[in-house]
Amino acid sequence: MQVDIEIVIYAAIAAFVIGRLWYVLGAKKEKEQKRTASFVKPAGQDSDATPCNKDNKGNIIASNDTAAQKRSMPSISIRFYKMPAGMMENNKSLPVAFLPPNSLAGGLALVQKIIPNFDEKGFIKESKDIFSSIVQAFHANNLSCVSSYLSESILNTFQDVINDGSAEQSSAKLLDAEIISAKADDKQVLLTVRFLSKSDSKEEIEDFWTFTNQGTNWLVVETR
Repeated sequence: MQVDIEIVIYAAIAAFVIGRLWYVLGAKKEKEQKRTASFVKPAGQDSDATPCNKDNKGNIIASNDTAAQKRSMPSISIRFYKMPAGMMENNKSLPVAFLPPNSLAGGLALVQKIIPNFDEKGFIKESKDIFSSIVQAFHANNLSCVSSYLSESILNTFQDVINDGSAEQSSAKLLDAEIISAKADDKQVLLTVRFLSKSDSKEEIEDFWTFTNQGTNWLVVETR
């Protein structure tokens, strides 16, 4: 008997829900039909009542309300600045602010600012001459003729190696040199150059020397 009462209750609830759904869906459908019918243009209505107006050639023009909306929209002004011709082709003509300070181009721009007459190609040629002279003097166990190119710490290090007799006597031919790092702080410049050489056994050797400016001369302050 208890089971029959529960079935009756569930059936009543289901009937109520179905009735409500039918009422809501039926009313919504009837309203949609009326709303759709309201967009139908009544017979005999003048064309001037349409949302858009037309000029004497039949082209649609915006109504006054649309024009007012356009006038009320904020305007955005964008300015374009033209970069001088040739600036991108030559890094030296780029302002320092346009270059990343930690990049090679940014460092060279700072060097150019501190040393106005700095010439990259000229410096590379000079650094190769200094490198070759120091290497030859090192193998000859006589650094006196190149001491003006070496900082005190580097000169002492090279001299200690010579005194210990641990210096390699094999010769090498310098192939190429390039600047890999350029830094500048106040009036001091630090340029690191990668030297590529080839030994008698055809083995390629890399040396990294850092130069700093000392008046009009360049001084080696670090080797690795």
